[in-house]
Amino acid sequence: MAGPGYTFIDEAEAASSSTSVLEITGIPDTYRHLELIFAGVGESISSYSFLTMRVNDIASAYYENGGVYSNGSAAGNGSGNNNGTYAYWGYVNGINSSPKQISHALMNIYGYNMSLQKTHTACSGASGTTSSVSNAYGVSNWGGVLPVTAAINKITVKLENGSYNFTEGSSIRLFGWGIPE
Repeated sequence: MAGPGYTFIDEAEAASSSTSVLEITGIPDTYRHLELIFAGVGESISSYSFLTMRVNDIASAYYENGGVYSNGSAAGNGSGNNNGTYAYWGYVNGINSSPKQISHALMNIYGYNMSLQKTHTACSGASGTTSSVSNAYGVSNWGGVLPVTAAINKITVKLENGSYNFTEGSSIRLFGWGIPE
């Protein structure tokens, strides 16, 4: 059902531990906003990697971001543009981190079908058996501007370090909500 409610659109799941990209295409423009949810673990990562997102295959413009993060014993911030690569929206802890932690992230993209640049807010966290992981981050909050004025019809999610993959079963789910203008 399209309209103002919160509606599931699609999902993508890593079929194996050699999956480097999770992607959703054919996003309808029947909502005002999008919500993207991630749950999973990075393969062969000893600590963490940034969770990143690209829209409509755009890599030639700047994705502007700002964020804060903490691992339970230290905190920091990050900002800037990724030189046209991807938008940051969280951290993914690795399967080799000790202890192993499942990472979760949620991103809202506002006005995704309007002819304006899109803004986004995101938060992420990791659940495990302890409150912190050495050299990894437990919680983060991000926000920024996506370099697109056309409607978003494709979302690509990957880990920042290109040599890392998602573990089997890691997934993204996309929802639409709000009345379109």
